[in-house]
Amino acid sequence: FGNVGGDWSGCIAAQAGLNGNFSEDPLFCDPGLSNFRLTENSPCAPANNACGELIGALPVGCTPTDIGEEPRAELPSDFRLEQNYPNPFNPATTIAFQLPHRLAVRLEICNLLGQEVAVLIDDILEVGRHEVIWDGRDNSGATVSTGIYFYRLRAGSFSLARKMVLLK
Repeated sequence: FGNVGGDWSGCIAAQAGLNGNFSEDPLFCDPGLSNFRLTENSPCAPANNACGELIGALPVGCTPTDIGEEPRAELPSDFRLEQNYPNPFNPATTIAFQLPHRLAVRLEICNLLGQEVAVLIDDILEVGRHEVIWDGRDNSGATVSTGIYFYRLRAGSFSLARKMVLLK
């Protein structure tokens, strides 16, 4: 819609010829990554429309330059398995890890004897940082007892385990 002039009969509406509807592709920088700034050749840029006005709320240009605007986070280049938090925990804890590639991942909880207690993830995950919450329940849904447990991440050839404590 064109409401630049405060009503639906302004320059944008007249240019569109559709009673306020503007049907052109706005040419966002990277909508898949939530970058809805306008490309330099966008029809919504002041230089590219008959009204000479910015159509939309975000500025023109795909490079973040405004103060306070953060550049896109870099993709991780290595594996990481962080210490769970809180630790000790009751009733739940968060386990975070990062993957440098799209991989089959298995994140499991084991007791002190190395026996599997729960499988939190057994799936193919995308590159990036991931978090999962363990609620202190085993694979059958029963609450586990107070004690020391290990969480183990297996992703491709990477495997690492860390210790955590459940206190009740």
